[in-house]
Amino acid sequence: MKNLLKVGTRSSRLALAQTGLVIAELSDRFPELEFKIETIKTEADTIPLSSNSKIDMKTAVTRNIEKSLLAGDIDVAIHSLKDLPNQPTNGLTLAATPSRGDARDAFISRSGEVLLDLPSHAKIGTSSLRRCSQVLSFRPDIQFVNIRGNVDTRIRKLEENNYDGIILSAAGLIRL
Repeated sequence: MKNLLKVGTRSSRLALAQTGLVIAELSDRFPELEFKIETIKTEADTIPLSSNSKIDMKTAVTRNIEKSLLAGDIDVAIHSLKDLPNQPTNGLTLAATPSRGDARDAFISRSGEVLLDLPSHAKIGTSSLRRCSQVLSFRPDIQFVNIRGNVDTRIRKLEENNYDGIILSAAGLIRL
């Protein structure tokens, strides 16, 4: 009989894809384990995206997962390192990290144009100050719009809000 390991994660497609990759690696190394995925709704999942700038997003995406770990409802959690709080929560340990995915950014445009060929004062969605700074270094005319949400939400917003493009994590897109 296999030992059951309850794995907590968010319910987004990317979180589930990342969880599947980690479980596949663990299954290869620990064939005596059976895995059960428990999806956890986080505060960030229930707060309207328009109000996200008013809350601590790192806390909002991790608090319920941490509560589930501390309560023993799940045995381990799989979550993006970028969203973890800077200070670890008492009683919890960052136990492992998988191999890093592609560290590059990816630009997606509505028209298929590359970043350099966008019209003057084009609107690009991103929530990353680093990405804004990098683009402004060679395209100072670009206008940025703060965009949040999972990958599917951001791609939908690209079309709905008439952005000229969005910048996302290449690793996340590859994993999907």
